[in-house]
Amino acid sequence: QTTPFVDKFYRVRDQIQSWVDPKVTHALLYQKDQSEGDYVRNYVIRFNARNNMAYRYSKGTLKNAVIINPGTFDPLSMLFLFRTQPLAVGFEFAAPVTDGDKAVVGKARVVRRETITTPAGEFDTFLVEPEIKDIGGVFRKSPSATLQVWITADERRIPVRVKSKVIVGSFSMDLTGYEGPKQPQASLLPTQPQHAKSLQQK
Repeated sequence: QTTPFVDKFYRVRDQIQSWVDPKVTHALLYQKDQSEGDYVRNYVIRFNARNNMAYRYSKGTLKNAVIINPGTFDPLSMLFLFRTQPLAVGFEFAAPVTDGDKAVVGKARVVRRETITTPAGEFDTFLVEPEIKDIGGVFRKSPSATLQVWITADERRIPVRVKSKVIVGSFSMDLTGYEGPKQPQASLLPTQPQHAKSLQQK
């Protein structure tokens, strides 16, 4: 949602929700209500992992069906996948992803490790850059769009900053606060990153 001042030039009211399975192995449901300037689009993607299909609905009507690979994610749930990876500078990984129009392999790499400050405090983070040129993301984007996500380098893997270009400029979001234990009971990281490893070998 844009601020009242920005609303005068380009009003944005977007809401995106994503559901993944508890083990973060694939997406289950993706819902996007998008209103940006005079552009409005609302749709839902339902994932059928058993049949390897994704179905995009708009206003209750089936608009498209896409054949997907096992372990496919939507553009937003890719963030959940980032958090399960054994991140290190230079690490690259990939996973199948769909926006309801086409199925592609989404890629990302860890650019660097750095300390940043947000309203929620100071964090040691990894800067991750996903490749988004082949899929529709959270916002309408420019042809040369980039997306950057800062994720904490501890076991919590909290996304604390997001920056990207959109069709009328750019945006950034900083974490302003969070709740939860300072030290988690169990790590989000898998003991063996089989998903990322198998994709890298293809």
